[in-house]
Amino acid sequence: MECTSRSAVERVMLVESCLSFLGAEVCVRPNYGWGWRRDGVSLGPADYETIYDADFDVRIDRFFHFKGELRGIVGIVTTSTHAFSGLHVIAAEMLTGEHDFTDRLCRRYDLTLGPRTPTSEEWPHIEGPGILEGYGAVAASRELIRALWTIPPER
Repeated sequence: MECTSRSAVERVMLVESCLSFLGAEVCVRPNYGWGWRRDGVSLGPADYETIYDADFDVRIDRFFHFKGELRGIVGIVTTSTHAFSGLHVIAAEMLTGEHDFTDRLCRRYDLTLGPRTPTSEEWPHIEGPGILEGYGAVAASRELIRALWTIPPER
């Protein structure tokens, strides 16, 4: 359950077994990364309270490939009690290595959330106002997400 960062692996990707999660829910944990933005404007400390309030579940509606590699998911937030409930989500895996949602978790996905359906381009995006962009992790369950943060990152 670690984010693999092996120098022998130059690819940034999810492994093909992740495709079995199509239609299933995964857990997303927002984290700081390099900050969060709303409609391109950096958010302040008061905004982070809502973002870091709790993990949330996302139903995977589709996956996307970029340059021949499985790079991320497109879905919708299904946790009805979360501030992001009903928002569309794009989660793009961003660390070198081959990752999945159970045993080889990655700590860094670029997250985009918004009210409109994501585009169907090779690298999807969400158009219009109300777009949140930041960082997080994705795993098959809340337990796996919690365990990920107890493992020190590789250096």
